[in-house]
Amino acid sequence: MSASHTIMDGKVHLYRRSVGRYWQCAVFLSGRNYRQTTRQENLAYAIEFARDWFLDRVAEDRLRRRGLDPPLAPVAPRPVRYAGGGHKFRDVGAQFLKEFEALTLGERSPKYLDRKESSLRLYLNPFFGNLPIAEVTAGRIQEYRVHRMSP
Repeated sequence: MSASHTIMDGKVHLYRRSVGRYWQCAVFLSGRNYRQTTRQENLAYAIEFARDWFLDRVAEDRLRRRGLDPPLAPVAPRPVRYAGGGHKFRDVGAQFLKEFEALTLGERSPKYLDRKESSLRLYLNPFFGNLPIAEVTAGRIQEYRVHRMSP
Protein backbone atom coordinates (compact mmCIF):
# COMPACT_ATOMS: atom_id res chain seq x y z
CA MET A 1 0.00 0.00 0.00
CA SER A 2 1.40 3.41 -0.93
CA ALA A 3 1.07 6.52 1.23
CA SER A 4 0.79 10.16 0.16
CA HIS A 5 0.68 13.66 1.64
CA THR A 6 0.48 17.18 0.24
CA ILE A 7 2.34 20.21 1.56
CA MET A 8 2.81 23.85 0.57
CA ASP A 9 -0.94 24.43 0.10
CA GLY A 10 -1.33 21.33 -2.04
CA LYS A 11 1.41 22.27 -4.51
CA VAL A 12 3.89 19.58 -3.46
CA HIS A 13 2.94 15.93 -3.33
CA LEU A 14 4.86 13.51 -1.14
CA TYR A 15 4.34 9.84 -1.76
CA ARG A 16 5.92 6.53 -1.01
CA ARG A 17 5.55 3.67 -3.43
CA SER A 18 4.50 0.31 -2.10
CA VAL A 19 7.83 -1.26 -3.08
CA GLY A 20 10.05 1.69 -2.09
CA ARG A 21 11.42 2.70 1.26
CA TYR A 22 12.07 6.39 0.49
CA TRP A 23 9.56 9.21 0.17
CA GLN A 24 9.30 10.86 -3.25
CA CYS A 25 8.19 14.43 -3.97
CA ALA A 26 6.56 15.90 -7.06
CA VAL A 27 5.42 19.34 -8.23
CA PHE A 28 3.85 20.67 -11.43
CA LEU A 29 5.26 24.07 -12.54
CA SER A 30 4.80 25.88 -15.87
CA GLY A 31 3.41 22.84 -17.62
CA ARG A 32 6.12 20.49 -16.45
CA ASN A 33 6.27 17.76 -13.79
CA TYR A 34 9.29 17.66 -11.49
CA ARG A 35 10.01 14.60 -9.38
CA GLN A 36 12.73 13.85 -6.88
CA THR A 37 13.50 11.25 -4.26
CA THR A 38 13.99 12.64 -0.78
CA ARG A 39 16.20 9.72 0.26
CA GLN A 40 14.39 9.84 3.57
CA GLU A 41 12.41 7.10 5.27
CA ASN A 42 11.12 9.42 8.00
CA LEU A 43 8.14 11.54 6.92
CA ALA A 44 9.20 14.62 8.92
CA TYR A 45 12.63 14.67 7.26
CA ALA A 46 11.04 14.05 3.88
CA ILE A 47 8.71 17.04 4.36
CA GLU A 48 11.66 19.26 5.28
CA PHE A 49 13.57 18.14 2.19
CA ALA A 50 10.52 18.58 -0.05
CA ARG A 51 9.95 22.17 1.14
CA ASP A 52 13.50 23.20 0.31
CA TRP A 53 13.40 21.32 -2.98
CA PHE A 54 10.12 22.99 -3.95
CA LEU A 55 11.44 26.47 -3.22
CA ASP A 56 14.49 25.75 -5.39
CA ARG A 57 12.24 24.57 -8.26
CA VAL A 58 10.10 27.74 -7.95
CA ALA A 59 13.21 29.94 -8.09
CA GLU A 60 14.51 28.07 -11.15
CA ASP A 61 11.09 28.36 -12.81
CA ARG A 62 11.08 32.14 -12.27
CA LEU A 63 14.51 32.44 -13.83
CA ARG A 64 13.45 30.36 -16.85
CA ARG A 65 10.36 32.52 -17.37
CA ARG A 66 12.64 35.57 -17.41
CA GLY A 67 14.80 33.94 -20.07
CA LEU A 68 17.74 33.18 -17.76
CA ASP A 69 19.42 29.85 -17.18
CA PRO A 70 19.32 28.69 -13.56
CA PRO A 71 22.75 28.10 -12.01
CA LEU A 72 24.02 24.55 -11.89
CA ALA A 73 23.72 22.86 -8.53
CA PRO A 74 27.07 22.72 -6.75
CA VAL A 75 28.45 19.26 -6.30
CA ALA A 76 30.11 18.70 -2.97
CA PRO A 77 33.39 16.85 -3.36
CA ARG A 78 33.49 13.51 -1.65
CA PRO A 79 36.27 13.17 0.90
CA VAL A 80 38.97 10.82 -0.27
CA ARG A 81 40.48 8.56 2.35
CA TYR A 82 43.57 6.51 1.73
CA ALA A 83 44.67 3.65 3.89
CA GLY A 84 48.15 4.08 5.26
CA GLY A 85 48.09 7.82 5.72
CA GLY A 86 49.45 9.37 2.60
CA HIS A 87 51.41 8.38 -0.43
CA LYS A 88 53.29 11.25 -1.98
CA PHE A 89 52.36 12.47 -5.44
CA ARG A 90 55.87 11.63 -6.66
CA ASP A 91 55.47 7.96 -5.64
CA VAL A 92 52.02 7.67 -7.19
CA GLY A 93 53.35 9.25 -10.40
CA ALA A 94 56.16 6.71 -10.61
CA GLN A 95 53.67 3.88 -10.10
CA PHE A 96 51.45 5.37 -12.81
CA LEU A 97 54.34 5.32 -15.29
CA LYS A 98 55.05 1.65 -14.58
CA GLU A 99 51.42 0.65 -14.96
CA PHE A 100 50.83 2.89 -17.97
CA GLU A 101 53.76 1.37 -19.81
CA ALA A 102 52.49 -2.13 -19.08
CA LEU A 103 48.90 -1.28 -20.04
CA THR A 104 49.84 0.36 -23.33
CA LEU A 105 52.45 -2.19 -24.33
CA GLY A 106 52.59 -2.18 -28.11
CA GLU A 107 49.76 0.35 -28.47
CA ARG A 108 51.77 3.52 -27.89
CA SER A 109 55.14 4.50 -29.26
CA PRO A 110 58.14 4.78 -26.93
CA LYS A 111 58.25 8.52 -27.68
CA TYR A 112 54.72 8.93 -26.30
CA LEU A 113 55.72 7.18 -23.08
CA ASP A 114 58.84 9.35 -22.85
CA ARG A 115 56.70 12.51 -23.17
CA LYS A 116 54.47 11.33 -20.30
CA GLU A 117 57.54 10.69 -18.16
CA SER A 118 59.01 14.08 -19.10
CA SER A 119 55.86 16.03 -18.24
CA LEU A 120 55.65 14.27 -14.91
CA ARG A 121 59.33 14.90 -14.15
CA LEU A 122 59.59 18.49 -15.46
CA TYR A 123 56.21 20.01 -14.61
CA LEU A 124 54.08 17.99 -12.22
CA ASN A 125 56.62 16.64 -9.73
CA PRO A 126 58.22 20.05 -8.99
CA PHE A 127 54.79 21.45 -8.08
CA PHE A 128 52.99 18.44 -6.53
CA GLY A 129 55.86 16.04 -5.80
CA ASN A 130 56.02 16.25 -2.00
CA LEU A 131 52.27 16.63 -1.43
CA PRO A 132 50.34 13.69 -0.03
CA ILE A 133 48.05 12.47 -2.79
CA ALA A 134 44.99 13.21 -0.64
CA GLU A 135 45.91 16.91 -0.74
CA VAL A 136 45.90 17.09 -4.54
CA THR A 137 42.48 18.67 -4.87
CA ALA A 138 40.71 20.64 -7.57
CA GLY A 139 41.86 23.83 -5.84
CA ARG A 140 45.50 22.72 -5.96
CA ILE A 141 45.16 21.80 -9.62
CA GLN A 142 43.77 25.26 -10.31
CA GLU A 143 46.76 26.77 -8.46
CA TYR A 144 49.01 24.68 -10.71
CA ARG A 145 47.29 26.01 -13.83
CA VAL A 146 47.71 29.59 -12.66
CA HIS A 147 51.35 28.85 -11.79
CA ARG A 148 51.99 27.47 -15.28
CA MET A 149 50.29 30.42 -17.01
CA SER A 150 52.10 33.12 -15.06
CA PRO A 151 55.59 34.16 -16.20
